[in-house]
Parts: sequence; C-alpha cells; structure tokens
Amino acid sequence: LPIRLAHRIIDLNEIPGLKYMPSIQAVKTIYLQSFVDILKAPRPGASPKAEEEFGRLLDKLYRKHSNVLLQMAQGAHEFRVALAQGMLVPSSLSENKDEGHLDGDDDEEHHPWQFSQ
Repeated sequence: LPIRLAHRIIDLNEIPGLKYMPSIQAVKTIYLQSFVDILKAPRPGASPKAEEEFGRLLDKLYRKHSNVLLQMAQGAHEFRVALAQGMLVPSSLSENKDEGHLDGDDDEEHHPWQFSQ
C-alpha cells in the first residue's frame, strides 16, 4: 500500500498543467498524509491489537479517499477553466524565457504548461 501511494504521488507530480490545480494538490496532500499514516502504523500481524489498529486505519483511509475521484474531476475542470481564461499557456509560448528562444529544451527542468505572467 505505501508503494502504491508513493507511485500515485509521483504520478500527480508529473501531470503537466494539472499538477498546479488546487483540487489535484489536495489529492496529493491526502495521499502524502495517508502514506505517512501507514508508515507510522504498527505492523499488522505483530499482535492482535496491532491488527485491530491497522484495520481501523484502513477504514479511516478508505473514508478519506472516497472523494478522490470527484476531486480529480474537479482538478480537470479547474485546468480547463485556467486554459480558457488564459491562465495557463504551453511553456513553448511563454515569454518569460530570458535567452529569447521559445522551445525551452535547454531548461534543466522543462514544464510543458505554466501559468501566464
């Protein structure tokens, strides 16, 4: 479970444009907190009490994650609105490149979308 959450966190960090949307950031926060909660929890199987505590934790996480699909949809909507309002532009069109070239290929960390200035 922690590995699966870690993969989802990485995935959310790599979604161009969407990763900046508040709803997507909220989902990432949920995943990060769940990851930490699982790592802090007593290992199931160590004792009957540990099994019970871990079961309660899983129930809590299940409830906490129940809205993730809706939050992701909200993030997609936020992204569409940001595009429509010109708040996000492809970085190849961004005018904040100091060197005067538009492709951005020699940027150390290239982001295909960024907020317009």
